[in-house]
Amino acid sequence: MNLDLPADRRFLCWLFVTGLCFRLFVSVLTSVPSYDGTNYIWMAEQFAKGNAGAALSEVFPPLLPLVIAPFLWLELDPFRTAQVVCCIAGALALIPAVRATEAALGRGGRLAGCFLVCAHLPVRFAGEVYTEPLFHLFAAYALYFGLRERWLWMGIMSGVTFWLRPEGALIAFCFVLCRPKQAWKGLIGLSVFVIALALWRDSEGHGASLVAKFAFNNSRLWAETPEFWAPIGLFFENLIQIPWLWVEAFALLGLLALYGLLRCKEQRVIVHKLIIVLGILVICTFLARRRFLVSWIFVLPPLAILAYERLNQAARFPVLLVLLLTSILLSLRVTAADRYGERIVGEYLLSQLEEGEVISGDMTRSLFFARQRPLPPRHLSPEEILERASLPGVRFVVLLESKASNREVTSTLFDRFQLAKLPYEENRYAERRGMIVLERRD
Repeated sequence: MNLDLPADRRFLCWLFVTGLCFRLFVSVLTSVPSYDGTNYIWMAEQFAKGNAGAALSEVFPPLLPLVIAPFLWLELDPFRTAQVVCCIAGALALIPAVRATEAALGRGGRLAGCFLVCAHLPVRFAGEVYTEPLFHLFAAYALYFGLRERWLWMGIMSGVTFWLRPEGALIAFCFVLCRPKQAWKGLIGLSVFVIALALWRDSEGHGASLVAKFAFNNSRLWAETPEFWAPIGLFFENLIQIPWLWVEAFALLGLLALYGLLRCKEQRVIVHKLIIVLGILVICTFLARRRFLVSWIFVLPPLAILAYERLNQAARFPVLLVLLLTSILLSLRVTAADRYGERIVGEYLLSQLEEGEVISGDMTRSLFFARQRPLPPRHLSPEEILERASLPGVRFVVLLESKASNREVTSTLFDRFQLAKLPYEENRYAERRGMIVLERRD
């Protein structure tokens, strides 16, 4: 394959099919969704039932659940259905990412496709039902339209990404900072989507918060640390972690892009650099996680290509080969096999419930597979676990044994609960995962 040629339709079809097949393969190896993934699937189930109010009561943006919801009418396994949707979105995202690279550099589309087709975390996140695959699709289009100076469409695509991850609005703002006299038009499309989401939440009785997740995180982080200096300390604590998280998130592609970010002075990639810098600054105001960095992977190829082109001709193919092999191997590091026990136990407990009975605890995947509402995206205190366990109708409580505070919780619950007697297979999975399953005493 000649990587110097433009990315024609034949190449893009090959790229999509290859990316989709690899993502589906890795998804088959992924036995359970991520913690956030359980919330997204539960929201999708509520949308599929026509219960938008319940879905919007979650702090997560609604677009991924909205996209998944129609496919749930097929009445297949909701988790596997959501995986397929995310895999298709992730494979489709390769196309605008390639086009955006060519729009920035005038070349390099095929090389960008090779960089991204097996990128390990985007591949794994599709199987774990995160928002990133769908976010990459629309965010890459926002970048592409911005580079083509189609400002209204750039703003619309940025607004769509806001319904997936609020930081998607940064794309429009970065273009406005670079081209204020022209790009301001994009803010119109962005504003429509931002306001529409706030009004929809308000109409369902959940307030007109522009960023519900920000309000949730604000209460989560600062409720017990009101000192004015606490945010400053957190910012620098997160900033120190960024270099290692960068390597974890992007591997060899990240090293090439970092060289391009720091050493290449071309004006054509100034907006790419601005998106990365502002994206990192936003991450440091909350929590530094490699997942949040991966949101911006579609920005990296032009920077990586500029660095790649500075290599000796003889070194280029080995570097590309190592990048691809590393991506493939890292993609296969899927969710640990013992997590499957959370599904097995959850589904068994569901079969034991009678009408009006529910399950409680701190293992959100077990709750999800028992058809219960997943937990909010934060750690529950021992007091909250005990309070939830005392609610009427709670028959089972499922706890993670390795969590130190749960030992005290378990001893407190023994006056009302006892160790559940699980069948041999379910008990084996529970022990392997380190789960405590309690059943209410008669």
